[in-house]
Amino acid sequence: MGRRFPNPRAVKTHRNYSVRDIARTFGVHEKTVRAWLSSGLSAVDEARPVLVTGLELRRFLEHRRRSAKRPCQRDQLYCLRCKVPREPFERRVDVLSLKAGQLTISGQCPACKVRMFRHVRNTDLHLISAKLDVRLSDAERHLNGGSFPSSNTPFSEEQTTDAMPPPQK
Repeated sequence: MGRRFPNPRAVKTHRNYSVRDIARTFGVHEKTVRAWLSSGLSAVDEARPVLVTGLELRRFLEHRRRSAKRPCQRDQLYCLRCKVPREPFERRVDVLSLKAGQLTISGQCPACKVRMFRHVRNTDLHLISAKLDVRLSDAERHLNGGSFPSSNTPFSEEQTTDAMPPPQK
């Protein structure tokens, strides 16, 4: 099965492609390639078989890929169901994970009530929190120096100091 937006780098720029060659290269149907021809992909000439230069094919595919992008603003997350960037419901987002300089934030789509996700850099958290209500999970608060004790130990603080043996010399 072909991809919705084929990789333009799979095209050799100094080669001519027939409709069948393009369909095989990207794993799409020949009718799809003919639809591309009628929607802006230009052939070398009007003769049969229809030939397309590799440079023109790459330009066409890159333009299709760029025009399909929907960039999000700082206060938006992308809803996969609605296929548009939206502000989360009540402008609230949760920080789900914190790893290697990257955060995953999540919010609810106000239109279809589906969870929306977005990856952002750790350094951009203060910019996002200026526009949205950011809530950290308990684990994230602990990593950031929260005031509650670790949940890894079953003992309270008093029990740990009494139960520990004196240091040996």
